[in-house]
This record gives sequence, structure tokens and C-alpha cells, in this order.
Amino acid sequence: MKLDYSKDIKNNKVIVVVSFKEYGTALLSATDEENLILNWNPMIEYKDLNFKRYIKVVDNEPVEDKGVTNYTNTLSITLPTSVVASPVNSGSKNVIIGTKTISVSIADITNGIATQNEIETAILNAVKTDTTVLALYSASDISISSGKVVASKSIITDPTALVSAINTVLGANSVVTSNTTTYTGVQVGFTPINLPFVVDKTLSLKFEIDVTTIATNLLSPTLPSVEIYGQSLGEVFRVVIKDAVKSKLEDLRSKNNKYEGTTEEIL
Repeated sequence: MKLDYSKDIKNNKVIVVVSFKEYGTALLSATDEENLILNWNPMIEYKDLNFKRYIKVVDNEPVEDKGVTNYTNTLSITLPTSVVASPVNSGSKNVIIGTKTISVSIADITNGIATQNEIETAILNAVKTDTTVLALYSASDISISSGKVVASKSIITDPTALVSAINTVLGANSVVTSNTTTYTGVQVGFTPINLPFVVDKTLSLKFEIDVTTIATNLLSPTLPSVEIYGQSLGEVFRVVIKDAVKSKLEDLRSKNNKYEGTTEEIL
């Protein structure tokens, strides 16, 4: 489905209209999408939507500020405290970290007991040279601290696949990710009177605000005038409706199957 966005300013009023344009996507014909919508009659209500967004001004026009997300990936692998060769005079011992086998060289072939330094060196070098680990970290990021192999790396792209690959090799939760999103814009929003609407060809939704009714204490260096603030609210309306319609349609497409039709079975 494609939507049309109409923006206007008349008599101090900011007006935004979101309306249906046409059915069809790159993967779904107009007829198939229309039939899918007729089958399920998808409905959305304003009360289920959060009409708040971060807004910034670009070229004197309010746009959504989606922010920058920093993903901090913390590596922590507890080292074994005791490694004993078997037989004791073998000079080495394999240890298992997750699914990875690491050989620890042991100088003491009389007692076969690895020193802490030997344990740390073997495991640290194995982690630093693992190609799965190096897809996320640099070798210089990785060190030993308080009996653990540790590292921290912040990136702005979603690391889920990389973290999953490392945890598959080194063990669950070897890497834990946290994230924070920062915004340069300010959050604005409103609470509309509830309105149910169907996501089909009849869709036509209007937002309107008289900018002279906007309180000046809502203004800021980012949104410095009631005119810009009013347009920002219109942009919030447009983006929230767009996202809600997109989400509803994605949910509908996941239901699309070959259930309908007539089949014949010979018994």
C-alpha cells in the first residue's frame, strides 16, 4: 500500500492529511493486497498509538529525529583457576571454553600444573586470534582483568548477529549487549480524541492545530516558534500513522497463505 501526505497552512492552522493512494508492493500485487485487506478488515485506534516523537529541524523543516543508538558489547570469560596435564608429563592440557578447544602449554612436566600466567596466555591468545571474535573486536580491545578475559566495544550498528556468533563459540552470555539512544531533537506529542480507522482504500485521516493556541513555554532553541512547533506536531501525526499502518500491513502479510480456494480429494 502507498500513502499520500498532504501538508498545508491556512489561517494560522497547520493541517496534515494522511490518505490512501494505491494498493500493491514490490512483492504483492494490488489485487492480492486488496483481497488480503478485505479478508481481515484491519483496524487501528488512536488510543492504541503513542503520538510522541523526537523532532529536529533540518533546512527549517521539522523532521523525525530517530536518534543514534550506541551498542556497548561487553566480553567477559572466566578463566579456569586450575589446569593439570594428564598425564602430568605431557607438557600441555586442552581446556574447553564454550565449544572452543584451547591447548594450554605447561612447563612443569613433573607435576603437570599450569601456572596462572600459562592459563591466561593460552586463552587470551586463542580469544585474540579467533576470527569470530575479531569480527566485532580488535585484538587490542581484549585483555585480562580479575581472572577474566574482558573487552568492551561500542558501535552504532546492530551487533546481534556478531554477538550470537561469538556466544556460540565461547559460550552463552560471553558477550552481553546494552544500548542507549541519544537525540539531538526534542520530544513533542499530543493525545488525540480516540478514533478507530480501517486500513483500506477509505483511509483518510486529518490533523489540524491552530498555532496561536500553542503555549510559548513549550518552545525551545530546537523548536523556537509556535509555527515550527505546530508543524512538528503535524510531523508527529504523519509519522505515527505511517508507522502504525506499516506495522499493521506487515502483520497482515504474515497471515497470507493458500487457505482460500476449493480442493478435491479422491478417497
